[in-house]
Amino acid sequence: MNVRRAGAALLLTLLSGCASGGTTWVFEKSGATEAQIKHDRDECFAQSIDTDTNGVAVGFQISREAYKACMEGRGYRVRVAMVPTVPAVER
Repeated sequence: MNVRRAGAALLLTLLSGCASGGTTWVFEKSGATEAQIKHDRDECFAQSIDTDTNGVAVGFQISREAYKACMEGRGYRVRVAMVPTVPAVER
């Protein structure tokens, strides 16, 4: 798995809340195509990776605020949405 995919998976986990319910950020932009949204998400993700003073990535620490600011700077509106609770499966 390459670094970008691993980071994207981590970002989705950070932004999605827990599986038992919670909240997530939803970014919306009128007229944006799926390709544009994906491009913007990838670019903002890359810009929101925390680095040390030498510019080296520190683990995969993501600045949620930097990601949100980047997306808003590209014209997206952010809203908080509820993540539905997933019922436990009994065996």
